[in-house]
Amino acid sequence: SYHPDLAAADIFAEFARWGDGQPEPSLVPHGNDRTPGRRLRVGFVSPDFRRHTSRFYFSALFEHHDREAIELIGYSNVQQPDEWTEKFRGWADGWREIRGLSDTEVAEQVRADGIDILIDGCNHMQDHRLGVFALKPAPVQATWLGAAWTTGLSAVDYVLFDPYMAPEGTLAREAIVRLPGCFIAYRPPEGTPEVAPLPAQRSGQVTFGYSGRTERLNHRVFRAWGEILSRLPEARLVLDFRAFADPKTQAYYRAVLGQYGVDVSRVEMRCSADIFKGLADIDILLDCFPHSGGTMLFDALWMGVPALTLAGRPP
Repeated sequence: SYHPDLAAADIFAEFARWGDGQPEPSLVPHGNDRTPGRRLRVGFVSPDFRRHTSRFYFSALFEHHDREAIELIGYSNVQQPDEWTEKFRGWADGWREIRGLSDTEVAEQVRADGIDILIDGCNHMQDHRLGVFALKPAPVQATWLGAAWTTGLSAVDYVLFDPYMAPEGTLAREAIVRLPGCFIAYRPPEGTPEVAPLPAQRSGQVTFGYSGRTERLNHRVFRAWGEILSRLPEARLVLDFRAFADPKTQAYYRAVLGQYGVDVSRVEMRCSADIFKGLADIDILLDCFPHSGGTMLFDALWMGVPALTLAGRPP
């Protein structure tokens, strides 16, 4: 989905092709209690119940879910549990460690737990468990967060988006549920600094920034950056992410950016120890495209840094 030149229909076709190659769902009927108004058992499956950016979205949901209406069960595929894993375990009503278990074993556990709604919180990101969802262990299944597009599985009933993530015409194997407002609730880490004064007021020049992963960058983005900096000869560009602290990576991107007319003497590459403090040096965040950024946009907006994006294909 990061490919800069494929149409949405082509990418969707690849997801669907992958989904069609998964095992057929179980035909065993679900024996869930159908009593109206009872407390629902909702399972969340993720490898990211840990110190991962997903915690900014999971944490408020887990801590403040309606315990009278929902019994929340976490299915943790975390490979290296940490202090955040324990926090999530404490917020959940039930907890299952599923790393090392086969898809069939996990599906049997989900059925045994009587889960009414099973929610994937990873999609096609690293260490996903979509193979469990292919077996249809719960009567209602949905995907949310993670890669934030379709799973490609016919066994997943819904994808949770919002009107901005999924405008009319968005392709998904699942039925699209457009949540009101935004599809997530973002909660930044405790201790984030106050919004800083506009950097341009002290420097006298505009500083653009990018604080996301390198795999989302491509020739279209580099060309846009080159055009922006050529039209604003005093402007600077800060690339702030862990990959940009590596000297070989810096050399690579200087060479690439130079090919697109970027004056690399006006580009700073770094990795801030605290991105919330690092954002105080940036006037305007430049989003990547056609695959947009995720957490980096929420971080920037939280710190009062406007983001410039380009509407196009999802996500």
